[in-house]
Amino acid sequence: METNHLKKFLNNLGDSIHSLNTICVGLSYVGEGLAKKPEKLSITWNTIDPLLSAKKSRRFAVRSTFIFLAESIYHYLESVKSVIFSEDLLLKYSALQENVRRVNFFNEHVYPQEIGYRKILMLLIVHWRNRIVHFESQATLTKDEFKILVESKNLISENHSDLDIEKTIKNFEENSPSLKDISSLVANAIYIIRLIDKNVIKNLTSVERVKLFVISMGLDSEHKELLKLEDGETKERKINYFYKLHFQEFDDYFSDQIKISLRDKRFYDSGDGA
Repeated sequence: METNHLKKFLNNLGDSIHSLNTICVGLSYVGEGLAKKPEKLSITWNTIDPLLSAKKSRRFAVRSTFIFLAESIYHYLESVKSVIFSEDLLLKYSALQENVRRVNFFNEHVYPQEIGYRKILMLLIVHWRNRIVHFESQATLTKDEFKILVESKNLISENHSDLDIEKTIKNFEENSPSLKDISSLVANAIYIIRLIDKNVIKNLTSVERVKLFVISMGLDSEHKELLKLEDGETKERKINYFYKLHFQEFDDYFSDQIKISLRDKRFYDSGDGA
């Protein structure tokens, strides 16, 4: 099972990586001096050094993808926070101002048992994004965090297609991410977000949590209007369609109480609903 939040995250990242790879393929022809601007393309493009232009453009594409990755992570975490955290933890999370602290909050409270290096790579994404966006930023990992990455060198290489984490750290310090860096960090982010998503689904065992889940997807306004309809075949048909469209995947997981409550006009009342 996957939430809509995860599906959107995966689709967005999949599109961005495909676009990045497509750009890199095209730039390989630019670098070899084989590319010519089509007459129909209404832009000005001249280059004295095709190879240099290709390298600069590839660097820009990789850095842009890095920003997109970080923003996609932030968006996912914001989308599921109310479903995954208790009220007390949600208050603590919401009080955090920096994205790196919010990501680390998930590290500590959602998957504390996970391999250390994977959690640190999530923090590395945030710091690297800040260095790309803010030219004078000195955002960085702690000495202990760098140490864990280096000590996990062999495991990282095994899990991430021979990624040399020491080279990645050097690229980070020089603020010059490679295609290999972004590809590996995307893969790690997907691993972690999938882990979070499993915890989101595990929490969907009460009417109140499911209510927060519906709200997190932005479906509450539509759902409320359906519940206001006069009882009868039309209402039943529309609600069944709504349920099938958005929650059929969870049908075997939801309790009977949740299934009944999703069709009850009191669903959004305070408390645990019907």
